Amino acid sequence: AVVALNVSHPLIAGWIAIAPPVQMMAHDPLAAQKPGPKILLSPQHDQFTTPTELRTKTNDWKNCDVVELLSVDHSISAGATQACVSALQKILETL
Repeated sequence: AVVALNVSHPLIAGWIAIAPPVQMMAHDPLAAQKPGPKILLSPQHDQFTTPTELRTKTNDWKNCDVVELLSVDHSISAGATQACVSALQKILETL
């Protein structure tokens, strides 16, 4: 997820990151200050980064939304497909 947030190109309309670990972000990724929407899916029981930690880390990012995935951990054993589809639909609506 952190690698994806460091991909920047004028044709990229937005970013979706699934369970990005804050510990791997020594500095803000390139996407942080880009105007395109960023949707970060954050599992409620993530063993690496809590939704609160992710919101704190991304508080000053442009156009960023942290979506908490309830009742799952970092492996996201349920609901991943629907969460990704919803995030993608939200980004596509901005085009």
